[in-house]
Amino acid sequence: MTFRSIAAVSALLLCSHGAQALTKTITIERNNINLPITKVEKSDHRITWSMFGNRGVDSVGLYWLNQTQAQQLLDNAHKARDLYQQIIDGGHCPDAEIKSRRFGEIKANDNRIDFQVICSNNNILVHYVMTDEYVVNLVNDAVEWQELERLANSVLTHYQ
Repeated sequence: MTFRSIAAVSALLLCSHGAQALTKTITIERNNINLPITKVEKSDHRITWSMFGNRGVDSVGLYWLNQTQAQQLLDNAHKARDLYQQIIDGGHCPDAEIKSRRFGEIKANDNRIDFQVICSNNNILVHYVMTDEYVVNLVNDAVEWQELERLANSVLTHYQ
């Protein structure tokens, strides 16, 4: 075998090995800075996604989420929409604060995100709380239910 043949075979083996290990990371565009940073990772064999929240010194990440958990995120957005409507149908909340029960969660690698709708001063928002296993780190923020729904739909489009 000549040197060129050996080089060509070696290059072919390196390229085929590199192609198998190739993973593409896609950052989902956020229309609200209060949404968690969300990334989808695609490889030949699977698609996973992750959410990362950071506030001050606290940071919490949920990694290696799957399609079922993306569907849970969308379902939680729909539950939030229904709770919004219940609050609107019941009147405004100018003086009091109206809180729903926690209506959904997503767990991954011992970390979690919980959802709750809170109406305060006629402002209705979905509050999410991301915590690590021992609640040492806690990230709490609020967004519109439509923003949560768009985020979930953006993640789910990568599974189609």
